[in-house]
Amino acid sequence: DILKVTNGKLLSGSENAYIKGATTNSREVATMDLFVPIIGERVDGHNFISQVMEAGAGCTLSEKELKNAASTYA
Repeated sequence: DILKVTNGKLLSGSENAYIKGATTNSREVATMDLFVPIIGERVDGHNFISQVMEAGAGCTLSEKELKNAASTYA
């Protein structure tokens, strides 16, 4: 559903994965959460995508290209 709503592209994993929650705070991400990176005045949440994926996030949105995402997050 997230792919359809955002017109997104799946880079790795299963499009049938169940997402339990969502957060914009990389320090609060839980297993199978959707991480939504925000570009703020001082910090760009995209800088934390690797960190949240390693912490167990189920997926992330990104308006930036994620280089090597399929191999990095598979």
